[in-house]
Amino acid sequence: MKPDKSSLVPGEPVMLNITITGEKALLPIVPDTLGRFEVLRKSDVKHTSSENKILSTQTVVITGFDTGRWRVPGIAINEFPGIQSPHFDLLVNKMPADSLKEYGNLKELLSLTPPPQWPYLAALLLATLASAFGAWYYWRRVLRKVQVAAPAAKNTELGSLLVQLKDEWLANKLTGKEFADRLFGITCMHFAQQGIPVRSKTGEELITDTRTLLDAGTWQGLAGSVRLCNALRFGRFEADKNEGLAALQAIEELVLKVPDH
Repeated sequence: MKPDKSSLVPGEPVMLNITITGEKALLPIVPDTLGRFEVLRKSDVKHTSSENKILSTQTVVITGFDTGRWRVPGIAINEFPGIQSPHFDLLVNKMPADSLKEYGNLKELLSLTPPPQWPYLAALLLATLASAFGAWYYWRRVLRKVQVAAPAAKNTELGSLLVQLKDEWLANKLTGKEFADRLFGITCMHFAQQGIPVRSKTGEELITDTRTLLDAGTWQGLAGSVRLCNALRFGRFEADKNEGLAALQAIEELVLKVPDH
């Protein structure tokens, strides 16, 4: 067993060439460590014939990390475990101070390319879009209703019309049909001023169009008032003063909840 060098620095590889001559093919027994040295690699054993003898050869690569002179023990043979090759010493020198000049700067051997950033940017964009959609949906389904029904300053124009209508109704200056036509007209004007999309062709269409725009209590008062107006407008019956006032009060509460534009 012959090494290719007699000294090394820590971590430097040393190649051992093992040759066994016998009457038949033999195998060297190479452990994972040889004394203070580690076995890095072992080649396959090759067998060749020479002068009626069988040559068995193998290459082993070892290294050491502890500085100093250390002995490499002999290698045993599978058929003759009591026989070993001669041992020898290897010197592990200290790493020289200028070793970077000889072996190069490790930073130059490393790729410091940062990972791609587009997956993070794409995820951030999707999260932003989802948040914007959620805010729009919440405003559409919840806040819009609150804005329609939230307490606010009086709508002076429509409020004046309602006060005038109330006075004339109590003074018996209006028929039921006249009262209903004007109250329904004020109701439609209110939704038009608020920019609420209602068709307002008939009372029932107005009730249907505003069902999802108002809270339950306000919408029920509106529905009752509009249906009373329909009955009066089409001459189904004449309402007494209290029924008319109740219908007018429901519309007045609806109108005065929303500020002027």
